[in-house]
Amino acid sequence: MSLGESRVAGDRSRARVPAMLVRARSEERFLVASLARNDNGNGEERAILRCAQDDCKRQRQKATLGKRKGVAPARARNCGHNNTMTTKDKRPRHRYLGRWATVAIALLGFAAAAGAARDPFVGTWRMNHAKSKYAAGLPPREQIATITVKKRHMQVKVEAITAEGKKTVVRYEIPYDGGMGRMFETSPAYDGILGKHLGPYEREISRLKDGKAVFTARSIVSPDGNLMSVYSKGVSPLGKPVEAHVVYDRVK
Repeated sequence: MSLGESRVAGDRSRARVPAMLVRARSEERFLVASLARNDNGNGEERAILRCAQDDCKRQRQKATLGKRKGVAPARARNCGHNNTMTTKDKRPRHRYLGRWATVAIALLGFAAAAGAARDPFVGTWRMNHAKSKYAAGLPPREQIATITVKKRHMQVKVEAITAEGKKTVVRYEIPYDGGMGRMFETSPAYDGILGKHLGPYEREISRLKDGKAVFTARSIVSPDGNLMSVYSKGVSPLGKPVEAHVVYDRVK
């Protein structure tokens, strides 16, 4: 190789360093955020994420060293585990960081799905008239709530027969972690829904009308998962004031 060709190759090698440094920093930030979101995960999940973060940190340090010395990271390689490069391992280590990020995303998705599957709210609930109390409004003759989780959304359907004998249905879905949801079946009293995830056994929803909360309900599931208490206040599906503490028994 001539001197000119050597200089061109060196320039190209140095040009790769800033891009690799940016990528290493970006993926390290992603993994730090992943660890924060997975704070309550099991030890194996956190160990994988921590290993990936350490790998990103080593690559960022090598890229920084390469930038200072003006050499490609492949030349300044020092993985921290084994300084001997094998034939299969001659590629720059930053190419493996994308794989770590993919593993982290899949791991977090699996943990979230597993958490949703164990959600204590999921099931069919029937109103217990003997344990429920109404401070305003009349209790329905019958009320059943069905709750499911699908694709990171909680889907709720509340069917009731009012004291006047009218059937009402309110069906909606909200993001599993909380936020604005969508109404599928409702009454003229509502046109929107907002959910909050307050804890493993506690949630809160607000039914909206013209962007304002007109009905709020805070639901708490008992530790054994057999009872659900709902404290609600606002406007009923019939447009009348209601305030109640409704207790539901788990049907299934």
